[in-house]
Amino acid sequence: MSTKLRGSWPLPLGLSCLSLILTVLYLTSDSALGQIPPTYSYGYNTYLSVQFVSSEYYISEDGGSATITVSLSTAASQTVTVDYSTSDNTATSPTDYQATSGTLTFSPGQTSASFQVIVNNSGFSQDLTLELSLSNPTGGSSLGIPCVSELTIVPPNAIPTVQFEYSQFYVGEDDANATITVTLSEATSQIVTVAYNTSDGTGTAPTDYLSTSGTLTFNADQTSASFPVTINNAGFSQNLTVNLTLSNPTGATTLGNPSAAVLTIVPPDTTCPND
Repeated sequence: MSTKLRGSWPLPLGLSCLSLILTVLYLTSDSALGQIPPTYSYGYNTYLSVQFVSSEYYISEDGGSATITVSLSTAASQTVTVDYSTSDNTATSPTDYQATSGTLTFSPGQTSASFQVIVNNSGFSQDLTLELSLSNPTGGSSLGIPCVSELTIVPPNAIPTVQFEYSQFYVGEDDANATITVTLSEATSQIVTVAYNTSDGTGTAPTDYLSTSGTLTFNADQTSASFPVTINNAGFSQNLTVNLTLSNPTGATTLGNPSAAVLTIVPPDTTCPND
């Protein structure tokens, strides 16, 4: 038996089926699929966008320089670039800040890049703002939202601070965990994050407690967040301590006082209120 396509020579049926199977296997193979980069679809992926990570940035007048972060919506297989620039609003260059412009480059696989805006300590007493803009995306990317942002320069001590609620926390050895509360000095419209971690004092992990680290998030208008520290009942007869540390605040905030605290684990039947 043979099969014949119009305008072609007859082929044995077994051979034509085998050819079809081999063709399908090739087209679905990794090597064939790999010829089309993940950020292409008959050309560049229209969903590849580049944008600021926030529509608002904040820095204290005495902060030195602001780090402005720009993100790519997904990792690309090709190099992507975008131009950035600053312009005056109520803040003027060069009195209040140093104007800057340039090009950010995202290498293949990179999804974040940043530039610096230098702030001058000009002795003002009210908030000043300047505009941040992105333009001319390349590498098949398009401008996402926001592609325009604002940097607010605030007088010293006007930025909300993030800190532990107490410098000393206490927990009983037979309690399951200690709740460590972190506060924001005042509500803000920005999302604020801060990293936390524990380290050994006279208490050691994992015998006396379980070490922990992570990031707390304060949503808009939220002024309190907490994390747990798990306590082990190790049968000790004296107080043990665990060091607590905050770091890397983001959003409209800086580290306040205290940014380091101590958790004291006390033997059963001993009560110690928070300071």
